[in-house]
Amino acid sequence: MEKIISSEDILSAFDIESIEPEALLFQTGYLTIKDSFIKSQQTFFTLSYPNFEVKISLNSRLASLFTNSASLKQKLSLQLIDIFDSSTLELLPSFLNNLFAQIPFQWYIHTSQYESFYCTVFYIFLVSTGLNVIAEDTSSIGNIDLTVLHQNTAYIFEFKVDKGKPIEQMVKKGYFKKYLSLEKIFGIGIVIDSKKRSVKHFEMQMFK
Repeated sequence: MEKIISSEDILSAFDIESIEPEALLFQTGYLTIKDSFIKSQQTFFTLSYPNFEVKISLNSRLASLFTNSASLKQKLSLQLIDIFDSSTLELLPSFLNNLFAQIPFQWYIHTSQYESFYCTVFYIFLVSTGLNVIAEDTSSIGNIDLTVLHQNTAYIFEFKVDKGKPIEQMVKKGYFKKYLSLEKIFGIGIVIDSKKRSVKHFEMQMFK
């Protein structure tokens, strides 16, 4: 939700039964206009969070929906922060399996086959902790699914569903080169089993 493109018509809608999510978030102050442009005599707007505090607040509320428990959400958040503080990335599969297990099965019915679903869930939880997260991190050769920047280290994530070689893709596309100025760079590849809704394969490589 950091670079949403929306039109003037959508943002000005007030019919609560058919209002678009971005219009509702804009009207309630969770999103603000960062830029505008005109195409074919129609005005479009680029929406994003108004500040870092609102970004954390909104994603914290969304993260709470996954766990349906404020105390469990807090416990998981602390676990996730500890993983990055200590660089114990080998604990991520267990964390993700625990997180995915909290999500009601109805949410998976039309989404379990899409890597964007798992990536979005992880993104929301990362942002809710206050970590510096970049979704669809653009490089000169493509988009990185997720990047976490923490303690002068870049953690580059690539998600796949059921099959794929995420680390091989990182190496081939040279995603890590964008962060060579940092002290350390880790590539983390995660393959999800769409039927079990859990981590099927986890791989990691230190690029620097």
